[in-house]
Amino acid sequence: MERRYLLDASALIALIRNEPGAERVKEVLDSSQIHALNLAEVVRKMISKRMPPAEVRNLLEDLHLTVVEQLGLEQAYAAGQLAAERRDLGLSLGDAVCLTAAKAMDMTAITADRSWSGLGEVQVLMVR
Repeated sequence: MERRYLLDASALIALIRNEPGAERVKEVLDSSQIHALNLAEVVRKMISKRMPPAEVRNLLEDLHLTVVEQLGLEQAYAAGQLAAERRDLGLSLGDAVCLTAAKAMDMTAITADRSWSGLGEVQVLMVR
């Protein structure tokens, strides 16, 4: 199956917490990947909401996500630059990694973060 979408942490959290946008994420989940950095953001968020670490791991493993584990030198520079130059959108480093990875892999970034609609250089699917 072709993986066409790259999940941002906000999209996966919307799915896990059954927030608005969860249904849209479910629709594309089988065609999606997530960058390891964005997965780490999800883990941090769920544990900070008092979910036990073992439960977080089990929940995420049950989703059978394909995880992008590479962050090359060029993407590191591109993500750092994007995060610095688009502070006006409130982009975190994790957001910038998702966006630059999606661009490099010719994928659509999927997010629940509405501020990403101001980006023209990367295809973005808003789930809410």
